[in-house]
Amino acid sequence: MALLLLSCLWHLPALAGQNGRGDNRSDAIILPPSQWGELKYVRPILESYRQFRFTIPGIWDPDYGALVQSTNPASYALNFPTTGADGLYFYLLMVGEVDELIWEPATHEGITTILERVTKIQCFEIEFNLCNGINRSMSFLKVTLKGPEANSQWQNPYPSRIAVPRLPQTFEIIGRDSEGNEVIKYGFVLQKWFVIRGDYKYDPRKGWGGTFQEQEAWCPSLGYRLTQVKDLTNAVCIDRGDGKDSTNPYFECPGGKVGAMPSSPYNRAQRRIGAGFITEWGWPMHYTHINSAMWIWTSDSDGDYAYTTGTGSGMVDRVWKGNYRNTVCVTP
Repeated sequence: MALLLLSCLWHLPALAGQNGRGDNRSDAIILPPSQWGELKYVRPILESYRQFRFTIPGIWDPDYGALVQSTNPASYALNFPTTGADGLYFYLLMVGEVDELIWEPATHEGITTILERVTKIQCFEIEFNLCNGINRSMSFLKVTLKGPEANSQWQNPYPSRIAVPRLPQTFEIIGRDSEGNEVIKYGFVLQKWFVIRGDYKYDPRKGWGGTFQEQEAWCPSLGYRLTQVKDLTNAVCIDRGDGKDSTNPYFECPGGKVGAMPSSPYNRAQRRIGAGFITEWGWPMHYTHINSAMWIWTSDSDGDYAYTTGTGSGMVDRVWKGNYRNTVCVTP
């Protein structure tokens, strides 16, 4: 611990709390929190797609990820992530003396945060996508979400029920020094939990997945529901007057379709916090290695047609329900 000792007594209390360390000496000044350790960014996987690299000052950095919105437990809901699924992960990017911290995970409603320190060697040699273009002075903590999933039941058209977490739940990750003092603390609130159904059937004419009716029946059997467009993306599909999307005439969009708010300026996701599963995380396959195809059904339907969402881009399209698409279920 680096202390500045004075020749006379300065009765200044030691800073104990979020980014400070406690000390019983009355003749010591605790250095600013940044001397001990400071959390700078919260980084999921960042694709190179342009739609995921819009800079949103104060909320999202296109190279480093989400910025910490609040250190106050009363407003942890402003922080990334608000959505989760089994196997997704993000990194805490930190500066300062944090390599020796002891980290405390959090568990609620069958959802656990698995914490793993990422060394500089791992970062730049094993997990290159994380560290490419990142300040090499930073330290990293990998946070993986582990919770309910239905991977073994993809082939079953009427699967057995699985655990359904009661949400929202607040998760707090705490890094302590050897004396037990809190140095870094990060909290977030999961509002929705998603269950991914990957590739389980293929038709050369229709692609991977299943029809709308098949996927619509699968989610309720688990105790979940089929997602809506706004659960997944903040893309906006604008009808140009003939039922086609104004930014992509290959996509159908009769009457227009708006996803989560705050919305993207285009028919593709814009990275945000709290504006949909794909908007926050990007393509799920990058994390879980589940072949979730490029398009998934949503419950937003109209007669023989329903809207689908692209998992790689967050785009929205309207197709015939007899086509094959995959699905993502969400807590009721």
